Amino acid sequence: MLANLLSKLPTGVALVQEPWVYKKQVRGLNIRNGRTYYDTNCDIPRACILVLGAVQARVLKQYTSKDVVAVQVQLQIGGDNFTVIFGSVYLPYDAKDLPPSQELVSLIKFSNDQKLPLIIGCDANAHHICWGSSNINDRGGALLEYLVTTDMDILNKGTKPTFVVSRRQEVIDISLASGDVAPYIVGWRVSDEESLSDHRYIQFQVKSEPIELSPWRNPRSTQWDAYYADLEKNLAGRLCTIETTDDIENKVTLLQSSMESSHKNNCKDRKHLPRKGAPWWYPELAKMRKQCRHNVRRAHRHQIDWDTVKTGRREYKKAIRRCKRELWSRFCSSVEGPRAAARLYKILGKDRAIDVDNIMLPSGNYASSTEEALGYLLDTHFPGNTAQATVRNKITAHRASQEDWRIACDIVTEDRVKWAVSLFAPFKSPGLDGIFPALLQKGLDILLPQLISLFRACIALGYIPHQWRTSRVVFLPKPGRSDYTSSEVVSSNQSNVFSSENS
Repeated sequence: MLANLLSKLPTGVALVQEPWVYKKQVRGLNIRNGRTYYDTNCDIPRACILVLGAVQARVLKQYTSKDVVAVQVQLQIGGDNFTVIFGSVYLPYDAKDLPPSQELVSLIKFSNDQKLPLIIGCDANAHHICWGSSNINDRGGALLEYLVTTDMDILNKGTKPTFVVSRRQEVIDISLASGDVAPYIVGWRVSDEESLSDHRYIQFQVKSEPIELSPWRNPRSTQWDAYYADLEKNLAGRLCTIETTDDIENKVTLLQSSMESSHKNNCKDRKHLPRKGAPWWYPELAKMRKQCRHNVRRAHRHQIDWDTVKTGRREYKKAIRRCKRELWSRFCSSVEGPRAAARLYKILGKDRAIDVDNIMLPSGNYASSTEEALGYLLDTHFPGNTAQATVRNKITAHRASQEDWRIACDIVTEDRVKWAVSLFAPFKSPGLDGIFPALLQKGLDILLPQLISLFRACIALGYIPHQWRTSRVVFLPKPGRSDYTSSEVVSSNQSNVFSSENS
């Protein structure tokens, strides 16, 4: 149910305690564009954080354990950019010592030392009237005595119970925020949404600027006839002799800009829109959810017993699982051909719980930022690289002789160029230039003379243009590992621009 609730939101952070764990992994939170963070080294993690949409998050490994998870998130608050720490904390009721736990104390101290705003969702298993409980117990008193010594504010409002079972109901879940971010938190409430658990959802909002996602284009929806016409217009009369390396650079720039402008003019921009609920949701489930809510209200009024409430919830859970299985069965039955099967295999093999966002440096400390982690990975896998080179090494090209041009003409022929271009899947991922193979294939009649002269000049002059020497490097976690803090468990994958591959 949490997945269904969150799938309607474009962005957000879910602080979860006591998640569903199966075979040492948190399950039930597989949401599109969602990333789950928890301690993968313990058998039964009791805290996790789910980050949605385009929210940029980085897990704090040094403050992540079985009962505590912390991530850094970039937010715009009051017009300024802030790094905010979100924490999910579980304080076990059967702990020998009274709260707070040492992990919680360390996280709050880190926030104070670094002067970073902190927001915590906590299953405290403690009673105190300060956060809406009906009484005060030893755990609640000890926890409040600690909180008053910190800068943490209690966000709970009212006495609506967060924990409801047949025999009792109480407020044992609390939300905390440091004083610098608490004024920006609005709408704190205990949700009436059926959680299918003895705990209720708690929702609130951080008043931040909306994250604007750049528009995107679906190349499959391109108007190819119009693209062909625009490309022909842009390249009309542009076939000229290439004699120097500068001519090669200018020719590559011309071809890329012509294809790019022709594609943009005939492929509309699309905006990122929030998903409208889960695809497996049916009207019958909405009726059952409404009935579950109605049963809870009637049970509070002693009109029905709590066994009826539990029976309704069990039927509701079974119906949800049945709908999910039916949708998955239909999806698997629709898979035909090797490409679709390979895509399905990739989906099944992906572990959403793993995300390389924090690396331990040789000094023994964790990287303080994503940029530092990526820089270390780049230095490890590509020694001697210049991450942000401002000066390009100029390659000296030799003077082409008649023999060089003859060899180039023998190597690069019209049939070979057609054959090479046709080998690509039309919508294979592009490089940094954004050129899909389909843009070459759909305009090949116009581009063929340009490509032949360009490829021949590259071979004759012994020169590769700068655009074709640019690669995009993606670091991929090796599967089957429980810890991803070492650079040795991360491999690199290079994606070259189209022109380099075609040549």
